[in-house]
Amino acid sequence: MKKLLLLSALIATAGSAEKIKFEYSDPAKNQSADIIGTAVIDVVTGDVVVSPSDDLFIVPNQSAVLGINADKYQVDVGDSISVDWAVAYGENCVGTVEDGSATGWAGSLNSGIGSHSKVVTINSLPATLRITCDNYMGYTATTTSSKDLVISEAEQQVVEGPSISYLRAGGSSNNLTVTAAGNVTVSWSVSNATSCTASSSPLNSDWNHTFNPTSSSSKAVNITDSVTLTLTCGSATRDVNIILDDSIPSQCSAAVYPPNLNNKTYSYAALKDGNEFGATANGNILLDIKNTEFAAITFTSMGANTSRRLNFVTPPTTHNKTLYTTLSISECPGDFNTQTTACVKTIVAAQNPNVFITTKSGQPSTYCKLDPNKAYYLNLVNKQVPYSNDDPICQNASHTRCAAFFSEGEVQ
Repeated sequence: MKKLLLLSALIATAGSAEKIKFEYSDPAKNQSADIIGTAVIDVVTGDVVVSPSDDLFIVPNQSAVLGINADKYQVDVGDSISVDWAVAYGENCVGTVEDGSATGWAGSLNSGIGSHSKVVTINSLPATLRITCDNYMGYTATTTSSKDLVISEAEQQVVEGPSISYLRAGGSSNNLTVTAAGNVTVSWSVSNATSCTASSSPLNSDWNHTFNPTSSSSKAVNITDSVTLTLTCGSATRDVNIILDDSIPSQCSAAVYPPNLNNKTYSYAALKDGNEFGATANGNILLDIKNTEFAAITFTSMGANTSRRLNFVTPPTTHNKTLYTTLSISECPGDFNTQTTACVKTIVAAQNPNVFITTKSGQPSTYCKLDPNKAYYLNLVNKQVPYSNDDPICQNASHTRCAAFFSEGEVQ
């Protein structure tokens, strides 16, 4: 096949304008163009070289080639998108909005060969953007080609509200009964929440705050009265009841209580991070005692031939100091009678006294002598003389509660 070379640059000497004609079997497809100078025929190759007077494009017999896309296909109403379109063999391109509503697309579009872009704002959904171009054909019949771009509504993320799988006290999700005041482990499981509110009735200062439930999953709550603990996360809420049943053993009587004072029972292990009496010398017990009550701390004595000591000191500055504290160890709460108790001791915390406790025989009479592995009460009251009619008093007489603070140690 011989080649016809069309040059857009002037390469021949000036001459009168002639035409080069392209004739097809279908005359409607015929084309012609003015040329400058003369045509040159290469007698070896048969190529014909002419110089058109204008740029000449030999138009193929095909429809316009169109492409259209966007940087986002799923949007919210009011969002703007970047729409790109590409054109080849087309002219007189127009943008229309076939469905929905959009700003910035309808009207004349760049029809040049290549890619183009513009920003379009979507006003209602779904929206169909259409590009329509005349087919750039080499004959007189004029037809069009079009391409659609469909923009739909973005899928809405369903955000579930906060939920509480459980709220438990001491492993119970309903009612927990404790026989002594002290720390109870409260645990929870919460989903889809970063802020929850802990509340209580009656008020418990350990369960009265707002917190992030994902930062931990449990908390020690000091129980001094029967209480309902509530956890609220958004519209989700859970309750758990803790019942303090500090009723006294059947062999005991409230008649031994110091006059006009109420019994407040605690567990030694609960006050000492879960460690029973005699288990470890690590840790302290810090206990605020109201002047309207005495503290009765339940514990089990050590095994045979064992001695321990309790060392009392002044409490941290955040707690009120005692003036006098009377201690007794008895099988009954509130018993300070020297005839029925294992011992009765007067404590002046500022003097850092030790109270010695033993299950060994032959220890001095200053020791509190206990039977091995037996249940006892460690009784404390803010009075020098427990059975006097005087009210308990702290070092500062205006204080209504003061703290006993002591540690446990080994005795060789």
